[in-house]
Amino acid sequence: MVSDREERLASRLGTPLRSERAAAERNWRAISVAIAAPARRGAGTLRAIVTTVALAAIVPAALGWWQGARVDVASGGLPVLYREEVARTEIAAAAIEATLVIEQKHIEGDARLRVVGITDVRLGADRLPAIIELRFQRPQDDTYGVLAHSEVSDPRRATGTTRTLYEAPFPPLAAREQATYRVWLHLETSVGSVDSPAVVIQVTDRPEGQRASDKFEP
Repeated sequence: MVSDREERLASRLGTPLRSERAAAERNWRAISVAIAAPARRGAGTLRAIVTTVALAAIVPAALGWWQGARVDVASGGLPVLYREEVARTEIAAAAIEATLVIEQKHIEGDARLRVVGITDVRLGADRLPAIIELRFQRPQDDTYGVLAHSEVSDPRRATGTTRTLYEAPFPPLAAREQATYRVWLHLETSVGSVDSPAVVIQVTDRPEGQRASDKFEP
C-alpha cells in the first residue's frame, strides 16, 4: 500500500513508484503481445507475397540464362559459372546466310577458357567466288585485324551452295589485361561486299582464362 508521503515524493521527483512501474510494464507487455502477434502474421504474409512476386520475375530470366550456362573449375579448385555465348550478329541477304557468335569456351590445346569467334556462312552459287573474313579492331587502332580468312569458289553439287565454318580464338592477353574489340563478319562476293553489324565486346584475362562481356562501361 502506498503512503501519502511516497505519493508526494513521487510527484515532486517526477518518477513513478515501484508499484506503478511494475503495473506499467505489465500493461506494456500485454499491449506489445497483442500488437506484435497480428503484425508478425501480416509481415509474414507480406514477405511471402513479395518473395513470390520476385521469384515470378526472376525465375524465367534465370532459366533462360542457365540454358547457356557452364561451370568451370578455376585455380584452387573453385567453381566458376559463366555463360558460353556472349554476343551474336548475322547477315541475311539474297543467297547469303551468315552468323557470327562470340563465345567463351575451352579449345583444343588450351586448358584455360578462351574467347572465340565462331562463323557459319552459307553462300549460293551466284555469290561465288567469295572471300570470308572475321575482322576485329581495337578502338585505339586505325587498322583492323583478321581472326579468320577463307576463300570459297565451288558450290556443293547436291545443294548448289557452299558452307564455311570457322572457330577462331581472340589474341592472348597478359595477366589481368583488358581489351575492347569491335568484331564483324566481312564478305567479298561476286556481286559485291557486305558486312554484318559489328558487336563490341570486352575481353579480360582472369585466373580461369579469358572472359568476355558485351555489357560494360566504355
